Amino acid sequence: MSSSLIVGCGNLGSIILNGFLKKKKNILVYEKSPKTIRKLKESFKINAISDLKRISSKNIEYLMLCVKPKDSIELLGKIKDYIPQNCILVSFVAGLSVKRIRETVGLKNIVRIMPNILINVKESATGIFAKNIEKSVKKKLVSDFEFFGLLKWLRFEDDINFFTALYGGGPAYVCYFLQCLVEISMKNGLSRDVSKKMVSSLIKGTSKILEDQNNDFETLIKKVASKGGTTEQALKILNNEKIFYKIINEAVLVAKKRSIEISKSLNSIKI
Repeated sequence: MSSSLIVGCGNLGSIILNGFLKKKKNILVYEKSPKTIRKLKESFKINAISDLKRISSKNIEYLMLCVKPKDSIELLGKIKDYIPQNCILVSFVAGLSVKRIRETVGLKNIVRIMPNILINVKESATGIFAKNIEKSVKKKLVSDFEFFGLLKWLRFEDDINFFTALYGGGPAYVCYFLQCLVEISMKNGLSRDVSKKMVSSLIKGTSKILEDQNNDFETLIKKVASKGGTTEQALKILNNEKIFYKIINEAVLVAKKRSIEISKSLNSIKI
């Protein structure tokens, strides 16, 4: 019977572990940290493997790489002698290219998946890329990882840099905007606690209307911004020479540029 192997079981690895256990899949975990090993045993009743040699006798379907970028290449160099050549390596390592992974371990089926923090609530906008992989394998991947949220296959590996910039950082951008609303609310006399509750209600309610009434963003904007009203005046400021759009777009472009820099630096490391 085949098993899946998670290499590195921090926050992301634990979420994946929980998702696979709920699907009744056989799962193995390779982890070096004694603290994490104890936590896995307490929380999931899993005895983690700390010796790479112990995985050589296993029939591994997925090898899921969930380690820090700085540790990834060295670890791949160590693990390559213990994994079957027909396994699917799924990398969650930011910046680590398919080419570099293939050069290091020699596997045919290599997949990069880039979720965001919303994986915790099954709402991650997740980008997936694989080169020359069979349609049946792609279909299976979508089925096995559907608990992430919304999955989008990318045509080009470089598109991952954009996904990292916009959707990886997206939750932080949204929270920054909401934080601005809280501060404005406080300047106008409401306490921090009340302001946070009001803004949270604002985002929850807006999300519900968008989902329950099948509204798109433009439709909802028009419903709120009645002609000659207060919201229309506010939107004129935001839309003035597209200043708000330009700021957000510039921020995403800077993040994308940084993602490219990190990728180049990581993939140039020699072992």
